Amino acid sequence: MENKTGKYFKYAIGEIILVVIGILIAVSINSIYQASENEKKVVTILKQIKSELSTDIIDSRRILNTYLTKAVFADKIYNNKVTLNNLDETLYLSVILNYVSFSNNNTGYNRLINNIEILPEEYSILLKDLNYLYVEHQNDVDDYNTRIKETVYSTVDYYSTNEPDYTNWWNGINLKDANKHFLEDPYTKNRTGKFMGDLFNIAYASNDYRIKALQTIHKIDLLLKTENNNPKDHLLIIDKDLNKLKEFIGTFKDDKGNLVQIQMDNNQLIYTENEEKFRLWRNEENSYFSESLNIIIKLEQDGQDGQDGQEFNITVTVFGLDFKKYKKITKG
Repeated sequence: MENKTGKYFKYAIGEIILVVIGILIAVSINSIYQASENEKKVVTILKQIKSELSTDIIDSRRILNTYLTKAVFADKIYNNKVTLNNLDETLYLSVILNYVSFSNNNTGYNRLINNIEILPEEYSILLKDLNYLYVEHQNDVDDYNTRIKETVYSTVDYYSTNEPDYTNWWNGINLKDANKHFLEDPYTKNRTGKFMGDLFNIAYASNDYRIKALQTIHKIDLLLKTENNNPKDHLLIIDKDLNKLKEFIGTFKDDKGNLVQIQMDNNQLIYTENEEKFRLWRNEENSYFSESLNIIIKLEQDGQDGQDGQEFNITVTVFGLDFKKYKKITKG
């Protein structure tokens, strides 16, 4: 009897062990499957974030181009170059009576935060960059957006209350008299300067976002082992044709004999003036900007590729003003 009981007990133990092993295998398989599904979900979210960052980069370019356009008009106002004859082309009131604001697309980021518990460890290195873009940085952008909006509306309120010709100007009536009244406003330069200061803050913030967004996109690509094949991704590279870009590597001289240099480091342009170096980021086509947005470079080519007498020049602006032209004199 004891023998049979012992055998039965051993058999029961064996059965239990098999059941436990089966459960562990099933749990393991399920965990592997669940981890795979979670990673697929996170990858989808990261691709969405990348797409939204690309859209934000395009919007940042819009902000910068708006600033550069208005800076030209503002310069004329600062230097008393606005007259009744050219007021329309200067678009004085349109410079200071409308504003732009910057905001990011955060749907993907919010999805990621809502699914943070399933984020694989190897992807967690993105959190610092994403939190900066969507939380810390956005707080500053919100302040700048509010500021420029208040500046524009306070100017509109002032004109509508204190300038008798404001309504005439708005409705295209007696424009000459209305324009003359605006030109004689003793605070014209102050209002313009205040507005341009607010606009610069937004342009600077949006370009800071743009650079960090580019860096984050590249990190996502490395993690996902993907390539930029989206049509919008031409904004994510330094230039479509690096060989053509290398033609601008070298030393340049302006008409006063001042020298500057264009160099390339790890496929990124470096502008050097008075031994100070500025790393350049691509804006559009042949336009580049420095991280602090104080230097804007435009690459210019005279003549056809390969022809004799072909010249390579650059136009440099400081904060969108003070245009300087340089001609290439030596190769890099």
